[in-house]
Amino acid sequence: MQLDWLYSPITQYSITGVGLVASLCLWISAKAELRALRRKFAKELEALQNTDLSLIAGLAEVRAANQTAAEAAFLPRTSQTINLTKRAQILRMHHRGESVHSIAAALQLPQGEVELVLKLERITETEPAATTR
Repeated sequence: MQLDWLYSPITQYSITGVGLVASLCLWISAKAELRALRRKFAKELEALQNTDLSLIAGLAEVRAANQTAAEAAFLPRTSQTINLTKRAQILRMHHRGESVHSIAAALQLPQGEVELVLKLERITETEPAATTR
């Protein structure tokens, strides 16, 4: 067989040279890919930092709104709503036999509101009896 050319120094040097050139090309392309990835990650990092700053600003706004809402929650309420202590006082006075007019005058509430509380109490007392049948 004619395989003597494989043992020739020119063949071995040329194969080694081709391998070195291929290695050099791979190394250069890897460096280029790394450079592109670094640029991409730098842009993404900058975008994340901008988003982080906007989130921090939004969080500060939410905290300020929350603090304002908390301060508003401690403000005294208007007399338009009836609280549970007034309801309990209405019921207590009614059970003692006082009239709706005297209860309203004593608690400084509208007479209609006192009547409403008493009607609601009558409804809630009769409702459980109707549902147990």
